Amino acid sequence: MANVEWTDALVYKLIELYEQFPCLYDISSEDYRNKIKKRRHEEEISAQLGISGICFLKSVVTALREIRTSVSCEHGNGCAPT
Repeated sequence: MANVEWTDALVYKLIELYEQFPCLYDISSEDYRNKIKKRRHEEEISAQLGISGICFLKSVVTALREIRTSVSCEHGNGCAPT
């Protein structure tokens, strides 16, 4: 899969799956710095989303940045005017 088409359903599924693994986003998590566990959870999420390998990592990083920016804009936290 070269490029991931991030539909609303896929984004919601990504968020749902990420929430299951606090070590991926919560700096207070005991395993936050455990790269092996984080990678294993990323691979698990990747498999459930049907996205493979490096494509997953690049796509997820991009998607999460876009989600974070969108949420920040909706809450009035530093969104640049367009």
